[in-house]
Amino acid sequence: AFKVTLSTPSTSPVTVNYATVQGTALAGSDFTAASATITFAPGQTTRTIMVKTSHDTINEPTETFTVVLSNPVGGTILDGTGVGSILDNDPFTKFYVVNDASTDRTYEYETNGSSIENYALAAGNTAPRGAASSIAGTSVWVVDANKSVYSYDTNGALKGSWAAGGLQATAQLEGVATNGTDVWLVDDRTDKVYRYAKAATLTNGSPVPISCFSLNRANTSPKDIVTDGNYLWVVNDSLIDKVFKYTIGGTLVGSWTISTSGASSPTGITLDPSKPSSIWIVDNGTDKVYQYDAAADLTSGNKSANSSWALAAGNTNPQGIADPPPPSSSSMGKTMALQSSSVGSAPMPWFSGSPANDGAVSPQQIQSKVCTTDEFMSVLGLAFEQPKASVSVGRSRDVASSKSIDRSEGIDAEFQDHDSEDLIGLVAKNLWR
Repeated sequence: AFKVTLSTPSTSPVTVNYATVQGTALAGSDFTAASATITFAPGQTTRTIMVKTSHDTINEPTETFTVVLSNPVGGTILDGTGVGSILDNDPFTKFYVVNDASTDRTYEYETNGSSIENYALAAGNTAPRGAASSIAGTSVWVVDANKSVYSYDTNGALKGSWAAGGLQATAQLEGVATNGTDVWLVDDRTDKVYRYAKAATLTNGSPVPISCFSLNRANTSPKDIVTDGNYLWVVNDSLIDKVFKYTIGGTLVGSWTISTSGASSPTGITLDPSKPSSIWIVDNGTDKVYQYDAAADLTSGNKSANSSWALAAGNTNPQGIADPPPPSSSSMGKTMALQSSSVGSAPMPWFSGSPANDGAVSPQQIQSKVCTTDEFMSVLGLAFEQPKASVSVGRSRDVASSKSIDRSEGIDAEFQDHDSEDLIGLVAKNLWR
């Protein structure tokens, strides 16, 4: 994966071309040559270029190739060359399955289900539930029933952990998904999915979600979640086991019924995020992993597994499953950078629109976008980061009076005479300026 960054958000699209150039790694035999145009949408500052590399069983030294940027529109190139390294990784781990037992462990498997190794999870990660990986294939995330997310490297070494804030005290987290930047957690108690921005790199702290959505009314027993960065799939364990597919924003795309004979206790779901097609589901009742070919596109009907394999001895209480692409299928390269020519303010991530021309914002417009009280307080804090701002003070949507305030003075001094509905409206008006 090659990351391309834009120095600052732009108010208009920014495009740049890229192309691979072979070095000691040869196009065709070691990697697939690629060239295309990437686009930064307004407000977007990061894009990723994926280069598919070839996997074989031949022992080889580390080989390199480059990705070169050219022909920018709407910006200038600051650093336009990235070098990627292809590492020899035979055999490679296809699946990670976390086990909740007297000794909590991660089990590694090859594509055909052959067991590679297993090792203990970190102290504190004593009730593992879901597991996730990203397209980079360099980390594995495990969510615990204690409402913490643990990050490991692919050898099982702990990178760190963080506590999921902004949840109900009775929250029962069952699954975790990530696109390598954000993290999604599914809660079986509220039947909701919570999104934590930029949480994939966290190794400590207690962030709050920036958004959430309610699952479909038939998706009332969610057990795990997976994403390819564009969609979310949630496996449901009920009288009729199903897989539900949602957009990243939470709109239901469809669902299909698991009709595999004997498989009745799904606890984990995964796919290859670099090329979503097949879906794999681990079943706690049979201690098997089931493969459903071309299931990523299914939105209705029934499907039986196309193949399956048994878990290793000891992996008798499987929970989540992760499928990180091996490093040889997503080569790692240096970050490349562009300088934006058109600089503007990007909208807050949880607001998809803007208020009417008169500047009026109803409390419902914010309340519909804010998941928790903690999240609203985060929004409120952001509204007071700038040193000065002109805000409208009044109990109705019509401007009653205006004054300049110092945001650093705190909220009590300025808003003690206004109720929460006033405060929400004032914060919204500032955020949408």
